[in-house]
Amino acid sequence: MTGREVLNRMIVVYRKASSYADAGTVHLLAESGSQKIVDETANFSLTLVRPNKVRLQAYQAMLVCDGTKLYAAIESLPGQVVVKQAPPRVTMKTLYADRMLAVALTRGISGAMPQVMLLLADEPMKALLSDTEEPELSKSGQIEGRDCY
Repeated sequence: MTGREVLNRMIVVYRKASSYADAGTVHLLAESGSQKIVDETANFSLTLVRPNKVRLQAYQAMLVCDGTKLYAAIESLPGQVVVKQAPPRVTMKTLYADRMLAVALTRGISGAMPQVMLLLADEPMKALLSDTEEPELSKSGQIEGRDCY
């Protein structure tokens, strides 16, 4: 299997999912010799229940849509909350309609969350591989007893 074939299979599974949830931490460490140049950590979480319920936290931003109302806030703008009617369906446009919110959700140490693109982008492969080289599979291995690339 090629890297692109693995991504295509992932896209199919994510697109069919009626719900999704995960949370994690991204740690970026860059060193030159023995000197740390970058050492940053960011937490993220995403819960989605189709068609229009979502809770997304990434970097300094939080967005929640309970199916009736959509709420969004940015940590660096205390006391300010965007409140809108919930859309009939959560899309990439829903998440990134507000320019400042879009920047807050995507301009952290690892960029936009790939899970969001896999779940909601019209063309996930194009979104994931924008300005990149063709994906390649690394050597296979195991994580927590599960085979993976």
